[in-house]
Amino acid sequence: MMQKMLEIADEIVFAKTGKHLDDLQQAIIRGTLQGKRYIDIAAENNFAEKHVKDAGRKLWKILSDILEENISKSNLKATFEKIYTYNSPDSDVIQANFNSNYFNSINFCTTPYPDGIIRRSQHEQQVQAREDLNEAPRRENIYGRMDELEALEKEILKTESPLVTLLGAGGIGKTTLAVKLVAAIKSKFDFIIWRSLSTLPTLEETITNIVDFISHPETTDRNNLDLLKHYLRKYRCLIIIDDVQTIFMEGKLPGTYKSGYENYGSWFKNLGEVSHRSCLLLLSREEPRETALLSNCFSSRLSGLGVCARKILKEKGLSGQKQWDRLIEIYKGNPLYLKIVAKAIEDLFSGEVNDFLNYSQSFLIHDIYLILKEQLQRLSPSEINLIQLLAEQNKTVSLTELKKVKSVDLVRDVESLKRRSLLETQSLNGEIWFHLDPLVKEFAKVQENDV
Repeated sequence: MMQKMLEIADEIVFAKTGKHLDDLQQAIIRGTLQGKRYIDIAAENNFAEKHVKDAGRKLWKILSDILEENISKSNLKATFEKIYTYNSPDSDVIQANFNSNYFNSINFCTTPYPDGIIRRSQHEQQVQAREDLNEAPRRENIYGRMDELEALEKEILKTESPLVTLLGAGGIGKTTLAVKLVAAIKSKFDFIIWRSLSTLPTLEETITNIVDFISHPETTDRNNLDLLKHYLRKYRCLIIIDDVQTIFMEGKLPGTYKSGYENYGSWFKNLGEVSHRSCLLLLSREEPRETALLSNCFSSRLSGLGVCARKILKEKGLSGQKQWDRLIEIYKGNPLYLKIVAKAIEDLFSGEVNDFLNYSQSFLIHDIYLILKEQLQRLSPSEINLIQLLAEQNKTVSLTELKKVKSVDLVRDVESLKRRSLLETQSLNGEIWFHLDPLVKEFAKVQENDV
C-alpha cells in the first residue's frame, strides 16, 4: 500500500507539472505516511532538519494546488488513503481521465461516485488486460534516475520517437528503470508487451508471439511482419525488447549479429524509419549498429548512480558513512555491484565499511569478477589487447600516446569499448584522455597473470 501511494503521488505531480517527485520529496511523503517527524526524516536521509521542513512546505503547496484543497503533513495520510481506495485493483471504480484533474473531486464530492469516476466496464477491463509483462522482471526499488526517467518519457510520449535504446553495463539498472518507466506511462498505450531475447528466439518467433497477443482472438492469413506493422499503426503500442546483446556474437565488435539473427537488425531499422504510432524500446549492453545511425532514434546510456547509491548502503545497514562515497566511487555507482559488496561487508566485516576498505587488497569480489568475465568474453582480440595496454597504465592516456603503442585499428577499438561502457573518457586541453574503470583494470591484470 505504501508503494502504491507513492506511485499515485508521483503520477499526480507528474501529470500536472511534467516532473517526477525527487528523492527528498519521496522520502518526505514516505516518512509522513509512516507518522515520522521532520527531524526523523532528516536524520534518515542525511539532510538538515530545516532543509527537509522547507522542502515539505513546498511539496504540500504543490499537492494543494493540484488537488485544490489544503494538503498538509497532518492530513496527507487520510487524503491519500481515499485516493488509494479509488485506485485499488480491488475497487469497483476507476479514474475516467487521468489528465482531466479527476483527483479534484475525491475529497469533496458527496455522491457515491464523484464526477470523473466511473464503474469498471467490460471494455475497460479488456483494455487493462492488454498488457503482457510475463517476461518482465519483478519491480525493484529504484534509486535516483529521475532525470533519465523524464528524458525517456519525453521521447516516448511527447517526441514520439519510434525507436528508443536504453544502454549500459551489466548491473547498471537498465531493466529496473524500464520497469519503472512502464508503470509510469502504461496508461498512454493500448498495448504494452515485454519480450526478452535471453533464450535466443528467432525474429519470426518474436514477431509471431507479439502478433498473437495483439490480434487475439482475431485470426488472419496475413504475413505476421506486415500484420505487426499494421497493428503498430492502428494502435499505440509499447514493445520492450530486453537482453538484446544476447543476439550479438562474442569475440567480435559490438553489434555483430549471430548467424541467423541478422534480420533483427533489419527489423530495428525498419521500425525506426517507417511511420507508425508505437514505440520499440531496446534494452542492451551493446548498441545495435542500425539504431546508432538512425536520426530519429533516441539513445540513453546509463552511468553510475552517484550519491543516490548511498540509499543502497543505508538499506543494507552498513556503518562508516564517511567512507560510503569512497565505496561508491570504487564500484562506480553500479547498483548491482554495490549490493554484492554490501552483502560481503555485512557477512565478513559486520557491516563496517572502514574495516573492508582497510583490509581489502582487492575490491574485485568473486561475484563481480564473474559478471565482468561474462562481459569481457564478448570482446574482440584487438579490444582485449587495448584493455591490457590500458591496464598497464597508472594514469589517464591520450589518443596520441596510445597511438605510439597501438596504431592498428586504434580508433575503432576505442569507439567499441566506449559503446560497451568499458572505457571512460575526459576532455582536457583540447584532447581526449582515456582510462579504464578500476575494476576492469584489476580484472585485466588478474586475467593476464592467469595466462
